[in-house]
Amino acid sequence: MGRDADLLFGLLAHHLGFASPEKVTEAVEAGGDVAARLQAAGTLLPSEAAALRNIAAVLAAVHGGDAGRALAAAPVDAELRRRLAPGGDAPSTEVRRAARVETRVPGARPAEEPQRYRLGAELGRGGLGRVVEAFDSRLERDVAIKLGLADLPLHLVERFSREARLTARLEHPNIVPVHDFGALPAGGGKRELFLCMKRVRGRDLGRVLRGLAEGREAERAEWSRVRLLGVFQGICLGVAYAHSKGVIHRDLKPANVMIGDFGEVLVVDWGLAKDVRQAEAPGGAGGRGAARDAQPELTLDGDILGTPAYMSPEQAAAAGELDARSDIFALGAILYEMLALRPPYVGKNFDEVITSVKSGSFRVPSAVALPAAGSVPAELEAIVLKAMAFDRNDRYASALDLHRDVQLYIEGVKERERARREAEERAEAGWREIERHRALRSAIEQQEAAVRALADGIPGHLPIEHKRPLWDAEERLKGLREERIASLTRATALFEQALLADAECARAGDGRCELVVGSYLEAEAARDRDAMSLHRHRLESIDIAGTHVARLDAPGRLALRAFAYECDCLKPVPGLRVAFEKERLAGWRDGLPAEEIRREDRPVGALRVSAGFGHRPDCPRREVAGLAVRGAPLRERDRRLVPEELRPLGVTPLDATLPQGSWTIEVDAPPGFAGPVVFPVAIRRSEVWDQDVTLYPAGRVPEGFAPMPGGPFVRGGEWAGGPRATAGRTADLFVARHAVTCEEYVEFLNDLAAAGREDDVALAEPRAG
Repeated sequence: MGRDADLLFGLLAHHLGFASPEKVTEAVEAGGDVAARLQAAGTLLPSEAAALRNIAAVLAAVHGGDAGRALAAAPVDAELRRRLAPGGDAPSTEVRRAARVETRVPGARPAEEPQRYRLGAELGRGGLGRVVEAFDSRLERDVAIKLGLADLPLHLVERFSREARLTARLEHPNIVPVHDFGALPAGGGKRELFLCMKRVRGRDLGRVLRGLAEGREAERAEWSRVRLLGVFQGICLGVAYAHSKGVIHRDLKPANVMIGDFGEVLVVDWGLAKDVRQAEAPGGAGGRGAARDAQPELTLDGDILGTPAYMSPEQAAAAGELDARSDIFALGAILYEMLALRPPYVGKNFDEVITSVKSGSFRVPSAVALPAAGSVPAELEAIVLKAMAFDRNDRYASALDLHRDVQLYIEGVKERERARREAEERAEAGWREIERHRALRSAIEQQEAAVRALADGIPGHLPIEHKRPLWDAEERLKGLREERIASLTRATALFEQALLADAECARAGDGRCELVVGSYLEAEAARDRDAMSLHRHRLESIDIAGTHVARLDAPGRLALRAFAYECDCLKPVPGLRVAFEKERLAGWRDGLPAEEIRREDRPVGALRVSAGFGHRPDCPRREVAGLAVRGAPLRERDRRLVPEELRPLGVTPLDATLPQGSWTIEVDAPPGFAGPVVFPVAIRRSEVWDQDVTLYPAGRVPEGFAPMPGGPFVRGGEWAGGPRATAGRTADLFVARHAVTCEEYVEFLNDLAAAGREDDVALAEPRAG
């Protein structure tokens, strides 16, 4: 070493606490290699001397390789200055230079002003030092200053200087740039090492992932999976560049990735970095052993370097030399956390985590992903598993290979998103056509009514000009029908095109099924069984989830209550008889042909009742609960509807869910009442059949009759050739249990004649025409 280098070495030995002022003075005054003299005197161990040489070399490199300039920036306390200039004599040039506290940068003015860096608030703290914001008054810019903690042991001082040396070599957009390195006054005559870096305004990736894991809406709105993958790609590029320079990070984790407010992605904290092309200085790892109560997410000192939750198995085992593939494992662990929103290794303490790391036993991201993470794509999970392979030979060969696989996934996602957008646009257009199709049905019904009204009001013998309004109405009806068919065709095509673009477009799949369901329902209303069967089979082939088929098969409900009247309205009245009032006589005689009866002689009778019959709306009644209710579906056999075996449905009041179809319902009657009460119901899709059952005392039901509860019914219907079906509700009826035959009716008439009741025979005789 030269004179300046020797003096710089001595000053560092004293400043870092390895040699007293006396020892340094003796070695300097003796001349020659100060390091060798301090070793020979037993002041320094060989490993300590090697570490000091590294620090001196770093200081010289920072100052353009000029040891004299580095010496000018080195700290010298008053006691050492006095010893190097005894008796008040003027010190030598070298000592005078060493006594100055300045930092010289080639091309810049001397830094004699002590306040070049005005320090501000602390930004963070780590094992080697703390990071504070600062202002560089010389260049008038904001910077970040990393300050070495006070009284750092030698191996950590050497690591701090190595971080400065290695980071300064890594000039890449995704690696935090280093602006300056040196020492700053720390009070009490001491100085502390500093590393000046770019000031990044933003937040670290670890904070972003924590916000997502906690389900914060702000993070969820800002950080999509694709954007996180873009950040990950930036990390890969920065690490790939470092690997190309022979540098491995050894402590990659989300907390060591800064994301700027303008999208910058910077890998920071290279304190554990290593140049794999150079042998690490003895003691560089500290040899102190790791603190066993350390948290798994913290960087550890000692034999095991790195952060347990993200380190590779070989790094955890501290076995053999590490290489770039150890960093690739950590990159995979970062991607793991992006997908699952939790690190790959978790545990209560260091030993629990490090044991899992050494064995390489972690669960796949899809198995442990937090709810806020959503589903984990299989392609990304495969990338993670390859990057985190236990055997380093099975991992990606480089960070660029990992970057390329992620890029291929992103490109696929972008293409899928484009196809998804196209599918959704076509699906929405299809649904608009469905609405048009439905609206046209209503318009067609109105136009059909208009055509019928015109046709009824225009006799066929009228001239053409009177018939034109009818023909015009018919043409409009024809146009509406054609437009409805075209709307259905357009909707079908749009849904098919959407599914071609994205086979998983649920909106298009639902729309296609909705069209088939609509066609089925129209066929059902027209009682077109062939068309119903066709549409049903079509729906079953395209309704993968079965939700639309389930709509067609949706059951209905039977709501049933039983009542008994507490009035005497139906109590038999003595002398009550029903007779037909005589209006005119018929020329009926035994054997006289019916066609000889003149039209005006046909009897028309009026029912005359001598007392009121039936209940009034204000008649009191009470609900009867607990009556057993049974039901049997009706099935067609031999062209007849035949009930299957009755099964229990519950007790009154009843609210039962039943499959669609025709049913026979049977309700038990309490003692003294006619029963059981049997009646039919029709259960429709998702509808409620609301049924009241009136119980009648046995003595008040005419002999040979059975009570039939009133209820809903449908009259008419297009299939019957009449107007559209309408709903109604009947009152209670007494229905004869057996039909009257012709023979029985003749016997009835003969009995009337035998009793001399000719007038009644005239009223009851058959009519012709």
